[in-house]
Amino acid sequence: MTGKLGNSSNPPPQEMMALMQVIYLVVGLFIVVGTVMNILAVMFLRQRKHGVFAMVSAGLMCLQFPFGTILGVFTFVVLMRGSVREGYERLGREN
Repeated sequence: MTGKLGNSSNPPPQEMMALMQVIYLVVGLFIVVGTVMNILAVMFLRQRKHGVFAMVSAGLMCLQFPFGTILGVFTFVVLMRGSVREGYERLGREN
């Protein structure tokens, strides 16, 4: 070993490469699912339907530190307001 970074003549083990591929796949899938959920949540919020779905989406958004956490927390704050909850309940009774 020469003590310098990047001068190793041995490539990483195949098991390590397979593990990294699985990790990248899982993280990529998480990002895609989160993006689709956020798009659906926006559509539902505009229609004032499926408030629980928007809260679940906000909860998952909280895992994406730091901006997702801020956005998720503020989404919870807004959706828990009395006027917003009444609006969802009123539309639910009309349908």
